[in-house]
Amino acid sequence: MTVQNRKSPGFWVELINSFRLAWRLIRDHRVPWLIKLIPLIVLIYIVSPIDVIPDFILGLGQLDDLALLILGVQVFIAVSPRAIVQMHRDDIAGINRDGGSGASKEIIDA
Repeated sequence: MTVQNRKSPGFWVELINSFRLAWRLIRDHRVPWLIKLIPLIVLIYIVSPIDVIPDFILGLGQLDDLALLILGVQVFIAVSPRAIVQMHRDDIAGINRDGGSGASKEIIDA
């Protein structure tokens, strides 16, 4: 994920695409199960009552959970096999592996 201004639409699109990519990687059988433990551990931390910054401190408690979720997704993507990550990135972006766009495979000849 490239560093962009949080106010730019590109930042939010890339953040959403990172979550979409992580979901695809979790469901992909080619990603080792040990790597799939990363998002699971992050989710367990978020829902557990044990927190570094307690959730009753309004704003800060939720902010550390959000930051850890984003960091966990980025680490999960970084340690996943590069070829699989790139394939899913291309699919999300609509890029066909043959060099064209993903729209070309949706053409139906009548």
